[in-house]
Parts: sequence; structure tokens; C-alpha cells
Amino acid sequence: MQSRGLEEFRHVVREIAPYLGDRVDELKDWSQIKLLTVQINRLRRWHRPGLLCIGDAAHAMSPAGGVGINLAIQDAVATANLLADALRQGRVSEDLLAQVQRRREFPTRVTQQIQVFAHRGMQAIFRNPGPSVAPWQLKLVAQIPLAPHLNARLIGMGVRPEHIKGARKKSAFEGLCTKSVAIAIGVMTAAAVLGGCLLQSNRRRPAPL
Repeated sequence: MQSRGLEEFRHVVREIAPYLGDRVDELKDWSQIKLLTVQINRLRRWHRPGLLCIGDAAHAMSPAGGVGINLAIQDAVATANLLADALRQGRVSEDLLAQVQRRREFPTRVTQQIQVFAHRGMQAIFRNPGPSVAPWQLKLVAQIPLAPHLNARLIGMGVRPEHIKGARKKSAFEGLCTKSVAIAIGVMTAAAVLGGCLLQSNRRRPAPL
């Protein structure tokens, strides 16, 4: 991209986001432009004797959705719930450390997979010329009553919300209904975004590199 020149870069930005208009002319030097290297990965094993990795130390998240801090805090809550008593009594075992990974690995895997879908959608947008257009599937899902609220709750609270031990909890029925609906809406939204991006990719050929 640098070899093609700054003006070409500004032109590409205008194509993707026409609403920026002449604001892209504020980009006057390559030092103003940063390349963000994104990784989505996780440790196979989060623990060793006397060591437990949680949060970013255990799983690198994409900035997509801004959920990295959410998972880190929930990892910490789950860790406190599982280890606090054992730490006070000085009897922390590696099996207890493994319980933290078993508790938190599933929501990590699900969240990372959703982020992978989001990345594929963004790649489709950046590779196609012209302004980005929301797929009709996503617009349709957005019209479902409470869908935006439930989807935001899924992103904000996560697949398996953690609660401080001893804090008031919802009834089992209430919690099950909320989680089931939220997960269903989240899956629908992810599928709509992916399907729309694939549809656009089939209709428009990628711009030459």
C-alpha cells in the first residue's frame, strides 16, 4: 500500500467510507497511519503447579466487539469463586486450577468463533470496491423486537456470565430463558452478517491488489 502512495490510500478510504469526505486529506504522512496486528488464539493449558493464566494471558482476543475486557473480568470472578476458600486455607491444588480452565474455556471458544465470523465480514468489505452496505439479512434481524437489546446483552455479558459467589442470582427458569434467547439472537446475527458478506462477495469481484 505504501508503494502505491498516500493519495491512493486516501482514495481507498473514501471508497469504503464516502461520508468521511475531505477529512481523509488530514492524512499527510505515513507516520499518522498505524497497522494493527490482530491475533485470536488461546493457550492449550492455562495452568501449571503454582501458576494460573487468565484473561489476555490465557486467550488473545480481537478488538472486534470490545469483549476482551469482559472475558478477563469474568475469568477473574470465576477464579475468585473457585479458589478463594482454598487460597485462605492454603490448599490450592492443580486440579482446582484446571477447574478454572474448564469453567472459562467454553465461553472463550464461542466468543472467539464469533469474532472470526466478524473478521471474515470485515475482510469482505475491505476487499470489495465502493461503499460498504449492510447486508439485508442483518437489517432483517435488526427489525426483530428486542433483537438489538438481546444481542447487545449477549456481547456485553457473554455466553456464560459469571456472578460473585453469594450475590443474588436469578431463578433457574429466568436465567435459562434469558440465555437461550440471547444465544439464539447472537447466532442469528452472526449467521446474517456472514451470509450477507458471502452474498456480496459473490456479486462483486474483489478489487485487484
